[in-house]
Amino acid sequence: MRMSALLSCEVVLLCAFAARVARAEFRGDIGLLLEIATIHRANRERILTWRGKVLVTDEFKEESGNGQQQRSHVLFAHDRLQQARRWMWIWDEFSRTKEGTTERKDMGFFGGMVLDGAYFRLGPTMGSDSYHNIVIEPAGSCGFSPLSDEFDAMSFFAPESETLDARFEGLHAQAEALKEKANDGIISWVIGRDGDVVTVESDLAVPNFGHSLNRYRVDLARGANLRSYEHSNPEVEEAWRFEFTEQEGISVPKEVSIANVNKELKDTMTRKLDWVESSLNKASDDQEFALEQIGAAPGDRVHDTRSGAEYGFESVQAPVGASEVDTIKFRRMLFLAALPLLFVVVILLLRSRRARREAAK
Repeated sequence: MRMSALLSCEVVLLCAFAARVARAEFRGDIGLLLEIATIHRANRERILTWRGKVLVTDEFKEESGNGQQQRSHVLFAHDRLQQARRWMWIWDEFSRTKEGTTERKDMGFFGGMVLDGAYFRLGPTMGSDSYHNIVIEPAGSCGFSPLSDEFDAMSFFAPESETLDARFEGLHAQAEALKEKANDGIISWVIGRDGDVVTVESDLAVPNFGHSLNRYRVDLARGANLRSYEHSNPEVEEAWRFEFTEQEGISVPKEVSIANVNKELKDTMTRKLDWVESSLNKASDDQEFALEQIGAAPGDRVHDTRSGAEYGFESVQAPVGASEVDTIKFRRMLFLAALPLLFVVVILLLRSRRARREAAK
């Protein structure tokens, strides 16, 4: 599923009307923007550790009726203090429909982990693979978002890769900056409140682009988390629905559904996530972020792109790290460098013994 491609449409939209917003105004209580940001951040930052299981259903449909569907489940863990996260995305079932004929096939899995500034990536693999390849990259090469296959449960508090509190703080800063500036009378953002639910909406015509809508509905009683997000423009239409539940006094996602319609191609992509297991703030043990948790097994091959080291993975309990591999390579280099000197020493010893024998005659 090419779900991550949907993000580009949203980025284009935000860039398109950014200049227009700079000359516009906000209507409503802009203080609610900071209230949302403060409550949302406080709720999210109470999550120290989080592990669980999520069922994922992806579906793609074309106007012709052709399409594909994928059912998966994800095992995940997150530790904020260690800045660590891991996931194992297991594809349970895949089917493709073309011209009325449905084809089904078995799938494999994709594992990943971010730990100590490194991104460990295993797969994607198929069930018939005799061994797996594990690639180590800098942590920054891992791009978490709600629509990627690199899974981070913390991404599902907002429809963008940007956190919801950062988004609303940014809007508040724009609103404050516009107080002292003349505007052209265009209302870019309207802020309203009905009980605990706050609606923040932008509905305007963007020059050289067309009509654009962005609507956030936030529930202050549920950790200032989203109930829904809607976005439409001449090219795409998106609808996000969020259901949160309370655990340990913290509001966390229970169900998230995403629908995207490409108006030009008339195709539809959907993703639905259901948290069926969820555990918060339980201490991580020594094996929580071991490579076996993402599917590694003895006999797998490891390639560290940072150092160029390649080696076999022999033990999931105590894998050979890149630093140990570099130490082994360094010792070999020292040994090779010392060989000429060793040869000279041996020759000198032999000559010394021969000289002593001749002197004794």
